Amino acid sequence: MEMRLYFYIMTSRKDITKCSEAAAHESVTEHRLTERKFGVLMGYLYTQPLIEYLTDGEQPQFILDNGGSFSFSGPDIPSKPETTAAGTVKHLVTDRRWLVVAGNKNGDETLSVPLQDITGLSVGTDLLSHDVSFTTERFRLDAPIAKTHESDVIQSLRDWLIANTAATGTGLQRFVSDEGPATVAQPDVSERIDNALHDSVTEQRLTELEFGLLAGKLYTKPLIDYLGEDEQPHFLFSPGLSDGTIDLVGSSAPTPPNQAGTNTTMHLITERRWLVVAGNENGDETLSVPLQDITGLAVQTEPWTNTVSFTTDRFRFEAPIKIDAEDLDRLHRWLIVNTGVDGTGLKPVDQPEKATAGADPDGITALIDAATHSSVTEPRLTKLKTGHLTQDFYTKPLIDYLREDEQPHFILDTDMTNISLEGAYAPRVPERNATGTVRHLITEQRWLVIAGNKNGDQTLTVSLSAINGVEREDRTIEVTTDQFLLKAPIAIHAENELRSIERFLVANTAADGTGLKEIEHSLEVHMDAEPQGSWVTESRITKLGNVLEAGETVHYMFRGSSLDIEGDGPEDESSLTGVFTAITDKRIAVNVSQFLGDDERYIPYSSIISCNLDTGMTVRYVTIVTRGPTYRIDVSQPSDSELREALQFVQNKATAARDAANETSRSAQDPTEQLKNIKELHDEGVLTDEEFNEKKRQLLDRI
Repeated sequence: MEMRLYFYIMTSRKDITKCSEAAAHESVTEHRLTERKFGVLMGYLYTQPLIEYLTDGEQPQFILDNGGSFSFSGPDIPSKPETTAAGTVKHLVTDRRWLVVAGNKNGDETLSVPLQDITGLSVGTDLLSHDVSFTTERFRLDAPIAKTHESDVIQSLRDWLIANTAATGTGLQRFVSDEGPATVAQPDVSERIDNALHDSVTEQRLTELEFGLLAGKLYTKPLIDYLGEDEQPHFLFSPGLSDGTIDLVGSSAPTPPNQAGTNTTMHLITERRWLVVAGNENGDETLSVPLQDITGLAVQTEPWTNTVSFTTDRFRFEAPIKIDAEDLDRLHRWLIVNTGVDGTGLKPVDQPEKATAGADPDGITALIDAATHSSVTEPRLTKLKTGHLTQDFYTKPLIDYLREDEQPHFILDTDMTNISLEGAYAPRVPERNATGTVRHLITEQRWLVIAGNKNGDQTLTVSLSAINGVEREDRTIEVTTDQFLLKAPIAIHAENELRSIERFLVANTAADGTGLKEIEHSLEVHMDAEPQGSWVTESRITKLGNVLEAGETVHYMFRGSSLDIEGDGPEDESSLTGVFTAITDKRIAVNVSQFLGDDERYIPYSSIISCNLDTGMTVRYVTIVTRGPTYRIDVSQPSDSELREALQFVQNKATAARDAANETSRSAQDPTEQLKNIKELHDEGVLTDEEFNEKKRQLLDRI
């Protein structure tokens, strides 16, 4: 009733049909104007629908879906509207302004730009989005628009904005400075392009901040603004498929420019210097090396990118750049002519002092010397990054995972495929992201798998004492425990090295050398639990994934499509295939099925304060309040009566867990009970006469 009343009040205040019919584009629909929920993949607005943002007489012309992360640059940028996990971003273009509305469950955030303030405009299409950028005298807005809109929509938007703003259609404008406004295209841009030795120097690369969704962006200013008076650019390269990180080595090496996020690192080579500009949303960072300081030079061709290295008197510089072999040779010859190098390669530089075995604070040298395999090296133990193409790890280097006195014996790379885990009780596979790597650290105690993930590296630990079977299939090492099978493809081709890994595992585990052992491939399903809901079946239990422990009994189950977590917990989780919740004899276990791997949540009964069922006209929610976060799960099955029965079971379990905890606490605090306990320990010989008398005296003082 409240929803319908709200709709009718809103309709009486604004003529929705008139708004839609008078719009410049058909993207202005009644649904887009009046709804706050646009589907699981399209997200939510939380505060109010778009029509409520319109002022009297204001006419909407376009409603556009966001296609990525929009950004600002300039001397006086406004606060960026922020979204939460399930929020959406809508661009509402009216006859008066460009309005950005970002869905945020703490209150939607907005940005309003009057059309009269827009001075420049640029539109284009990238692989994953349409790119719309405009400038005002204070800032620039880069707004990726979703590819769900056809290209003709963006063209219509461009034509309409040119007709209704101060933009002339000649591109973006530079910001107002103390000297007054100026356009991006400086008078000498064309001349500089014509005089450049290489066609990588283009107007777009010199004057733009953004180079496409996959190529990244700069934030502070375009490259042309870094050029000195009469400075001529000759080459302009990006890092290509590499992450752009440069290496600087030497006792007097400067700090490398820090590239942040999905930004880029550009290499601008002029007749005076090699300039590195790293895009960073907190302010672009730079490194400038005069050509006259370069004393040595080397180039190297790699599968996905090429590397240029040079030395100065103070440091060695190494950077991946996107350049083909012919142009690399041309750059090499040009640098030889225009620097102080003699063409014989790199020159020595003063290196930082290396720790010796006798002055090694972490005992790294000793660890390397005692390792079984040569794969245990100082860079692999101590660095987060050891190559150009990948970021190995994000959280901490491998050496920080070692326990006290733990000895590493192998540090193995995975090949292009990830590990796999089989078995009813197999743990989750550690997930890496696109630029992370997976390494296997095998010590005398365990097999540790670390997956580089920019949201936090993920790990899997398998104790060597738990391994009961070892086998090798070509370059894949397979081991079994009582609960699962681990298959690890190893990036080693030498047969003798693969055999050494296999022999080490057989010698240091419970494996007997006869191969793998049998594991359970199906869950032990208890269908005789008391009580047990009618919606609990064997096939549905299997959809819980690996959330159940061995012997755990399922009493009730329910299914939904979203899990909302408020408070100290993680963000919202949505699923296209289902959120399955199990109420067991031990806890509440939730499995959220997702494209990139299932997500699992566990709620102990001892943490639960209350639980209830909220029923509406179309959606039902189970709300579980704990001492930490609050969980809200939408429920499609089973029936209301079975859900209420399940929640009563949860409430009883939670009450029993709290009572048990309180009783344990009271017993621990009761001196009389403690006297009985220490008497039993004394009688069993655990406590000596002296220890018993001292504890007894302390407890009697408290009575």
